[in-house]
Amino acid sequence: MEKVKLHQLLSQLRNELEQLDTNSETHKEISNLVTDIENQIEELGHKPSLTESLQLHIKKFEVEHPKVTAILNDIMIKLSSMGI
Repeated sequence: MEKVKLHQLLSQLRNELEQLDTNSETHKEISNLVTDIENQIEELGHKPSLTESLQLHIKKFEVEHPKVTAILNDIMIKLSSMGI
């Protein structure tokens, strides 16, 4: 949901950008900034979240390393309560 809103805002920014002189330094800077933001969004979309990564490791280690699993689960819960 947040990604959708972010893409909408970037689209609005691009619309505003079209109103500027394409040869201006401001246009170039904003255009580069939008491109950088879009690239960051795409990179985030391809990486599993920290929570997903922890869940995968918990499943992987739960049988052979129950203490490690318990600690990872506690970490995941703490991060979740922090909004991460």
